[in-house]
Amino acid sequence: MTNPFQDQFLKAGLVDKKRVNKVKQEQHKKRKELRRKPDDDPVAKTAELALLRQKEQSRQSNAQRDRVAREKEALSQIKQLAAGNRIEAGLGDVTFHFADTNKIKKMSLPKGIVDQLSNGLLGIVKVDDKYEIVPAVTAGKIRDRLPEALLFLNKGRDTDPDDPYAEFPIPEDFEW
Repeated sequence: MTNPFQDQFLKAGLVDKKRVNKVKQEQHKKRKELRRKPDDDPVAKTAELALLRQKEQSRQSNAQRDRVAREKEALSQIKQLAAGNRIEAGLGDVTFHFADTNKIKKMSLPKGIVDQLSNGLLGIVKVDDKYEIVPAVTAGKIRDRLPEALLFLNKGRDTDPDDPYAEFPIPEDFEW
C-alpha cells in the first residue's frame, strides 16, 4: 500500500525512488517509537529508580553531614561563650539545688551568687560535663544555640508598679 501523493511525485519526476524510501523509513521509525514508550522499558524504569534512590540517599547523607557540622559549631560556640563569661563562684556556705535532666544536683555557693541566680541575673549551663555559672545574657545566647546546655535560668521577678507589697519581698530562706 503506497501513498498516492508519493506516486504522483514520482511520476512527475519531483522526487526519486531513494528519497521516497528514505521518507518511508523515517515514518516507520517514528511510528515504532510512538508504539514503544520509554515507560514500558523495564531497563529504563530500573535505571531511573536507581538514580532517584541514589539522589535521595545523597540528599539524606548531605543533610546528616550538615546537621552534624551545625551541632559541632554550636557546641564550640557554647564552649567559647561559657569560657569567656564564666563567673568564678568558689565554695560558699549556701547550697543551691538545680535539675540536670532527671537528677537534682547541688552546688555550694556564696550567698551573693545564690541571690543573683534566684533573681535571674545569672544562669547555670552544662559544658563538657561541667557546670558553669554565666550571666543571664550569655545564658540566653547559649539557650538560642543549644537549649539542652542551659540548665537553670530564672526569669527574674516581675514587679507590678501598683503592688502595695512590692517593698516587702519574700525572703529566700522562708520556709512554709
